[in-house]
Amino acid sequence: MEQIFLYNKILSHCTSEFSPILLGGLKIQPVVLHFTKENVKSVGQVHQHRFAELSWMSDGSMGYKFGEELQVLSSEKKNLIFIPPKTIHQRISQEDNSNILGFLLDLVPLNKNGEIFFEKIAEFLTENNFIFDNIAFINDFEARILEQLDSKNGIVIGRINLYIHEFLFKLFYHYFAAELIHNRNEHKIFYDQDDVVVTTKQMIEERLSSSISQNTLAKRFNISVRHLNRIFSGQTGFSVGSYIIQRRLNAAQKMLYNPKFSVKEIAENLGFRRDSYFCEFFKKHTGMTPLEYSRQASKS
Repeated sequence: MEQIFLYNKILSHCTSEFSPILLGGLKIQPVVLHFTKENVKSVGQVHQHRFAELSWMSDGSMGYKFGEELQVLSSEKKNLIFIPPKTIHQRISQEDNSNILGFLLDLVPLNKNGEIFFEKIAEFLTENNFIFDNIAFINDFEARILEQLDSKNGIVIGRINLYIHEFLFKLFYHYFAAELIHNRNEHKIFYDQDDVVVTTKQMIEERLSSSISQNTLAKRFNISVRHLNRIFSGQTGFSVGSYIIQRRLNAAQKMLYNPKFSVKEIAENLGFRRDSYFCEFFKKHTGMTPLEYSRQASKS
């Protein structure tokens, strides 16, 4: 139980710093991500949440009752349950020593498109009895989160939030947005230019410590790199590539002001495989080596 308490404390810090996902005019904000351990079989109270609940079994099984309908989550089935806000339900522990991992999500429509998207999600969930079967990427997400939580090299909150972003975006896009995209009249909902630009910026910020592929960014919206750049430059005046360079330079310059960071550490933090690559990159775009910039910064 102490380990779960520690996990949940760290995950609470992560969700408090998480930038919301914008998709189809809907803001998706994780409020809580935590582990829950049930040591004995039990029947919970009938209740509802202000937020949406998204949960699955890390180990064991759990029943969720909606009126007279019972749905069973199982770690073997790799299924998850997604309960819309204000949906009355009851949790029934199926066995001893069950472990649940789940989110509470704040889903906020930002405009008419977001209202349509929210309604479609609620309809889809009701039609499917709130259950998704055989979600293969659940195990991968959980393993990556646990790897960070158990890391001996310190917790990287930014990396955990990147995994959360990837998991939620994949779920919402492939299981909800993709259904609507098949209807050409609703195609424009998911190409709202403000959403594309804001989400692209978020993804770049979360990936500054790793490789950033424009192909990966474009695939998130099911559009070409050329189309992504047209939207992005129209809103910001920068191409995606130029924006990535500028953000990496800004991050590098900020760290160079701090004497506790070595050039090697800064290079690693910004996703460069070798510090020599970072030095070449920095000098190319600033006219100074990192050490020259650091010395100049210390004098100012």
